[in-house]
Amino acid sequence: MCAGESVALEATVVTDESEREVKHRRRHDLILDYLDEAHHPRFGILVWECNVAENRTPRKNGLRKKIVGFLDAATDEDARAWSELAANRDYWRLPKQEISREGLKLVYSPIPLHPGAPVDGLVHREDPRPSAVRVTIGDAMRGKLHDKAKKGYDVGERPLVIAVAVTHWAGADSFEDFRALLGTEHHHHAVVDGQHISLGASRDRECVWGEHSRHQHNSISAVLVFRRFRVWHPWTTSWMLYINPEARYPVSEWMRKLPRWERAADPYDGFTDGLHLADVLRPT
Repeated sequence: MCAGESVALEATVVTDESEREVKHRRRHDLILDYLDEAHHPRFGILVWECNVAENRTPRKNGLRKKIVGFLDAATDEDARAWSELAANRDYWRLPKQEISREGLKLVYSPIPLHPGAPVDGLVHREDPRPSAVRVTIGDAMRGKLHDKAKKGYDVGERPLVIAVAVTHWAGADSFEDFRALLGTEHHHHAVVDGQHISLGASRDRECVWGEHSRHQHNSISAVLVFRRFRVWHPWTTSWMLYINPEARYPVSEWMRKLPRWERAADPYDGFTDGLHLADVLRPT
């Protein structure tokens, strides 16, 4: 760092879940754990949907009682039919019950217990549904950076840099970084007399900074992204400093020695090589 120059640094970690998703999952798990404290001698339940409203924990009074009451009312004929469906793994044809109240929507099906099966709880943990989840680190980065940018940091008249460590195994790439910071780029075309004509490019406004941004977060001078950070081997991490073109306080000159992006005629030509992370972090 050059003499007389300073920068405020705010560090954060990005995974494939935003803070909102983590809170929702906790509320979701609390409901399932609460149901699991109940037992039924013949049936469990297969939960298809358990949605809990944001920032609202529903009252659980009577929830177990209502479900156990439904299971108690099942006849021997119901039990035989449900057992046959479960044995054939035809779970989708099991009757579905829905409970909607106070920010909670719970959809479940009764599932017969095998004779002699250990009863660990009311919720049957097998999920018959195939699942494929596409993890988008850009979404998580954008949410995290929005939260950081909205805070009123009292750092004086000096640059504010947010350091983002992406710890997910897939890391991040330039596309995800640009998408979070500058918005997704769209190229518009039209067909006139059978010929494709370019109408130029634009970026969406769901991003952190830039003249096209809905938020105009010019308080952040730069974002330093560690794309696949590993605590036990940090110098193998690739990194890039993204300099905010609309920043209120430009980054210090010493920071321009890092690998960086700053706006050029073509935004994707704005990369500049700099010091390797090993030169900064490796013990001497």
